[in-house]
Amino acid sequence: MKFMGHKPLIAEHIRTCGGNPKPREEARRFAYEQDPTWTTTCMDRMYEVLQLKFAAYPGLETELLDTGETDIVLESSDPFWGCGSDGSGQNQLGDLLMRLRQELLAGLSAQIDQTGTS
Repeated sequence: MKFMGHKPLIAEHIRTCGGNPKPREEARRFAYEQDPTWTTTCMDRMYEVLQLKFAAYPGLETELLDTGETDIVLESSDPFWGCGSDGSGQNQLGDLLMRLRQELLAGLSAQIDQTGTS
């Protein structure tokens, strides 16, 4: 997806280059060619996926709300989605989960305000 629409030949090359780990290696090799809006697009899509997942599984909503105001950190070596192997990662997935938690809390507050009950 990093290259589709923007660099279709690279996208096709990555799609057809073989099994793991080759596609990931090729995507990294061509990272300088990725769509400049990729990070924003990726984050928007991940947030949509999280919204759909949590709506489909109400038990997950409860678990997320039960975390209160605790920081959510993905303990992963992935430096973008998680905290990275040295703790200096961006923790984007944790941030998106905390954003979703705030959205769910706001929805509950609005529901309580309208009905007087939860």
